Amino acid sequence: MKSWLYKHRLKLSVAFILLLAAFMRFYQLDSLPPGLHPDEAANGLDVFKILEQHDFRPFYSTNGGREALFFYLQSIGVLIFDNTILGLRVAPALLGTLAVGAVYLWASSWFGRRAGLIAALLMAVTPWAVIISRDGFRAGMIMLIVPLTLWLFTKSFQTNKKIWFALAGISLGLGFYTYIAYRMLPVALVAIALYILIFRRGWIGKWWKSLSLSALTLIITLIPIGIYAVQHPADIAGRPGGVSFTNPDLNDGKPVQTLLDTTFKTALMFNISGDENYRHNLGGQPAFNIFIGIMFLLGIIVALARIKRLSYFALLMVFGAMLLPEVLTAEGIPHFLRAIGALPAAVVLAAIGITYLLSKWYQTFPLNSVARTSGAVAVAFLLALTVYQGYVAYFVAWANATETYDAYAEDAVEMAKFYNNNGFNGKRYAVSGDYSMQTVNYLTHGKANYELVNPSNVDQIALDPGTSKEFTIFVNDKEKVVKRLQLKFPEGQLSPYYSSFTGEELFVVYTVKAK
Repeated sequence: MKSWLYKHRLKLSVAFILLLAAFMRFYQLDSLPPGLHPDEAANGLDVFKILEQHDFRPFYSTNGGREALFFYLQSIGVLIFDNTILGLRVAPALLGTLAVGAVYLWASSWFGRRAGLIAALLMAVTPWAVIISRDGFRAGMIMLIVPLTLWLFTKSFQTNKKIWFALAGISLGLGFYTYIAYRMLPVALVAIALYILIFRRGWIGKWWKSLSLSALTLIITLIPIGIYAVQHPADIAGRPGGVSFTNPDLNDGKPVQTLLDTTFKTALMFNISGDENYRHNLGGQPAFNIFIGIMFLLGIIVALARIKRLSYFALLMVFGAMLLPEVLTAEGIPHFLRAIGALPAAVVLAAIGITYLLSKWYQTFPLNSVARTSGAVAVAFLLALTVYQGYVAYFVAWANATETYDAYAEDAVEMAKFYNNNGFNGKRYAVSGDYSMQTVNYLTHGKANYELVNPSNVDQIALDPGTSKEFTIFVNDKEKVVKRLQLKFPEGQLSPYYSSFTGEELFVVYTVKAK
């Protein structure tokens, strides 16, 4: 038995990490996150276009414009679980689990199996990765597509087989259908290509035919979104300009100072102060705990010291390029969603730091087995503590924070439940702006009917005393809407609805009975 375990220790280690990753992403997925943000629900509304209207396109201009690949994957979950919150989150949880495997393949092929295992373990339990893998935002796909693409190219060079070069080109192209931040990966690839041109010119003659195949499959993969970009250039380019540090509405006329400020905040987010948005993080906590954060910095130092080696140079280029989507914006910094493409490289850097520390420890005690073992045990303990800390951070601290419920539109979810669970013989009006209602629209699709009314237009509703009426109003609009309804329909009855978690009022229902 011992010999079998030893023989298969690598496979068993990888399997354990993948099972851990799956647990962290699927456990309580039907209830955590505890709601559905309108931006997530907007994906579901586009899923309806795919499933019901057969409206297939590479890019949807709705909700600020979004790449479509994620929606096609989410549509499978909606087919299985209906238009529920779980239906939108099965796909990202699965993709997040696969991302852990992709990180292992990439890191181990560049820096050895030990670094690959450690990087995969960190990817499996880091709260940043877990949170983004469990929500319905398409940005999470980058955690998979970036390391997968880099590994496929590595596999291509290792085997010199055409199939791998073709797959690498396809993977590189598919990334442009995921999330806008992916567009920065070519910056890293250009830098790597220049490095090869300068220091390894002999590679060009050996690999240009195979790379031409990758280029061909890349071009073919990009044809649909390329055609769309030519036909709708404003859709493709719209969002970046709105949040750029060059936007006068965001930089107060000081673009350079704004850029320096975002760069500084980005540098601090790994060890000092992270994203304060509970949709992306546990309110301001840094990306890594103290031990992993120190190892991450050590990994950067090691990579810089070995930058003449292609693998370390390429890693630093990927890390830097995938931070650009955050650095070049000036809204909500640090912003873990925009920087998510840098996370795979960040955990690899931390793994490099840990493996370097272990190697130096072993060199210090080449013959003292007790000392060597104690060093390995200490690192293993700190990694185990990181696993435990990751669980507590998400399933205890983050899951029980009132801010988390606010961040995921608990009020809209509860309003949708009210509609789905309570019929009404009369006219129903949802008094709200369009944005908040995306969550309600998705969850009630095909299950409940109501008419959306802007808060400023409630006075225009016909008296029609022979018909019962029901008005649902979010708390934010309560003061300005209820008084006007009471003046117009003084015989109505007001019923408040509260959060089962926080006890706070979420919305009210104003019911007017027919005469």
